[in-house]
Amino acid sequence: MLRVSLTDIERFCVSDEETGEKYLGSNQDWYGGEFQRLAGCGPSVASNLIYYLRRKDNGEKCAAKGDFVALMEEVWRYVTPLEGYGLPSTDLFYRSLLDYSHDKNFHVCRFAILDMHTPGTSRPGFAEIIRLLENGLSCDLPVAFLCLDSGEEKALDDWHWVTVTALEHDDGQAYVEMLDNGETKRADIALWHRTTKLGGGFVYFDVN
Repeated sequence: MLRVSLTDIERFCVSDEETGEKYLGSNQDWYGGEFQRLAGCGPSVASNLIYYLRRKDNGEKCAAKGDFVALMEEVWRYVTPLEGYGLPSTDLFYRSLLDYSHDKNFHVCRFAILDMHTPGTSRPGFAEIIRLLENGLSCDLPVAFLCLDSGEEKALDDWHWVTVTALEHDDGQAYVEMLDNGETKRADIALWHRTTKLGGGFVYFDVN
């Protein structure tokens, strides 16, 4: 199978100052509020994307959990889930990140959005999904993945955001590796595309 992945998944490393335990990326359970923990997958994934891009050039291998949680709380103020809905839209996710970038004085210079559930539009084909994932990951950009309905793929959850870090594909088969609340998982994205009823979407972006 052909494989494309981020150059250094350890760039997501987060270390607990008290226990010494290490994690890969965010966990929505780290939020302080009950609603944040319940609906915080979107801002948690947004924090992952920002965190990875910020650390591209600084050479650090692991950051303190307290600093990462502070980033998550900062991002929450922009990428804010809706009561009863969470963050159900790739467009809302991206526009919220754009507001964050304006206030933090960095420029979003490249982005891609692929949405599978906009009313009145046809569902993107499997090849379009592969192309977007390849384009993002080959540029060392993590990809946010919104799954509204997991279909028959049991590794995915409904109404949930995860961070895609790698893709393997060949002859109609495709698997993604992803971070989900600090854990690494693998999902059959071809099976998901064939069987999902509500769809979902993908977002990546770059900054300068």
